[in-house]
Amino acid sequence: ATAPATLTNLAAGFDLLGMALTEPKDIITLHKRSDTALNIKLKHNNTDIPLDPTTNTASVAIAAMLEDLQLQIGFDIMINKGIDLESGLGGSAASAVAAITACNAFLQQPLSLDQLLIHAAVAEKKITNCICDNAAAALWGGCVLVGVNNHIIPLPAVPGTILITKPILKINTKM
Repeated sequence: ATAPATLTNLAAGFDLLGMALTEPKDIITLHKRSDTALNIKLKHNNTDIPLDPTTNTASVAIAAMLEDLQLQIGFDIMINKGIDLESGLGGSAASAVAAITACNAFLQQPLSLDQLLIHAAVAEKKITNCICDNAAAALWGGCVLVGVNNHIIPLPAVPGTILITKPILKINTKM
């Protein structure tokens, strides 16, 4: 699954407005394990990305989702980090969103965007102490307004004026 970089804190919309970009993006690949472990693997050797599943937004979001759903499964989490760390482009949120988008594909009854946002927000809050403006923009795509109680309101955008995208999920059935 992929999730886009985002811009937030736009003008007077500090912590209220978010916008998804077409590039760059993070790519997360999940492989189901026979145990309940969450193991992080990196596509590239970026030593700044935490490998501890308690400090990486991708694994924290998945762990929150699995705990909430009371599922006893584990994953190898392959991270292809396309968004530079500390770039201000919502990289931690993109990793969380791509991870839960991929995890959602394993569910017999997939969660809604609102439900997925809860788990991305858990990761963002735990790791970066941020609210969900980046995660909401990455999940919904386009421009979003984060309302009361994290109610997300998609905003209209003029075509061609900004680059917008949503998370993309590709499933490889060849195992």
